Amino acid sequence: MDADLLTGTRVGRSVVVRPADDNPATVPLRQLLVVTYGPVPFLERALSGLEGIAEAYVHGSWAARWHGEVGPAHGDVDVLVVGTPDRDAVYDALDGIDSALGREVNVTFVSPERWASGDETFLTALRDRPLVRLEVASRNGAAA
Repeated sequence: MDADLLTGTRVGRSVVVRPADDNPATVPLRQLLVVTYGPVPFLERALSGLEGIAEAYVHGSWAARWHGEVGPAHGDVDVLVVGTPDRDAVYDALDGIDSALGREVNVTFVSPERWASGDETFLTALRDRPLVRLEVASRNGAAA
């Protein structure tokens, strides 16, 4: 707390510690910790090699915090899978990730055509909010 990276609030005999959102080092430090220990490497490893994934993103509150938006801590990790993969294969690949992260992982599937069209309110809202692209290598070696 001496470096002003954290703030502490005493609650009874405990101290609740959270990032100091007004410190310019908070966002890059958070990004470093998330890259090292966060969902991105877990999700990239799990989804790499699955056939039919054209693109994959983390969205929602986790992506917003990654991009520096101040707000409450994220309670889950929202993943958007663009493509036509076997959904059971995706769920199987992600099995256990939620317990490793300590957060629920929610997956939304969308076809490449729907993602590109921009006609749906939900997908437009997703595009307008922060996204974190997952580097997912397909079976043929191309990055999604």
